[in-house]
Parts: sequence; structure tokens; C-alpha cells
Amino acid sequence: MTNRQLITIVLALLWLFPASASERTGSSAADSNTSASQISGSTPEADPAIIRPVFAAYTAEFGSGHLADTYLSPIKYTGWHAGLDYQRYQAMRFDPEHWTMRLHFNLGLDKTDNPARNATMWSAMLNADWA
Repeated sequence: MTNRQLITIVLALLWLFPASASERTGSSAADSNTSASQISGSTPEADPAIIRPVFAAYTAEFGSGHLADTYLSPIKYTGWHAGLDYQRYQAMRFDPEHWTMRLHFNLGLDKTDNPARNATMWSAMLNADWA
């Protein structure tokens, strides 16, 4: 597992399981709803607005690239890697507390040379998924 994948998983878990303010202060959810309704002058049941939080991130990648095509040659090619990444998580309208939508796009490009510097290998990867 790469560092980028590990960071993505940790951020997703933090987004999915945030510590609410009532858990940190020890007050109950009913207390916070009562105080909010007293301030706004409306009851919580009368407010039909659905809260659908969104987490979106754009990431640029740059680093070293290492490729090997053992079918053609046992030589490892080294060079550079560059990429762009987009992720979006959003709570679903029908059950925002339990269901989320995930959209992910990734474009990666590698340019590598063999140790003798007489051959170059390019790799371009495009990944898109929606769940």
C-alpha cells in the first residue's frame, strides 16, 4: 500500500466518522437541537433541509517511476512519474447518515529509461470509478 493510498483511506475514515461537537462537550443531541430551535424560533421537525456534506480533493502527483516488463527484458526502467487525481464523497439524498457516493478520477504518466539510456518506456494510466 502506498502512502497516497493510506492518506486517502485515513481522510475518508475521518470524513465518514467525524467527532461531533456534542460528543466532545458531553452534551446530548437533544440539548443542542433545543438550543438551536430556541435561537432560530423554529422547531427541528419543521425544518425539512437535508444536510449533505461534501468532501472533494484535487491532488497533483510527481515523483520517481520504476517500470519493468519482464516479458521483453529483465531490465528495470527508472524515470519520472506525474499525475492528477480527483476525489469526491457526498452523502446521498435518500439517507445521508448512512449512504455516500464516491467519485474518483486518476490520470498518471510515467517516462522511464533503461540503465544504458538507449531505450525509453512510457506508461499512461487513466482510472475512473463511481460508487
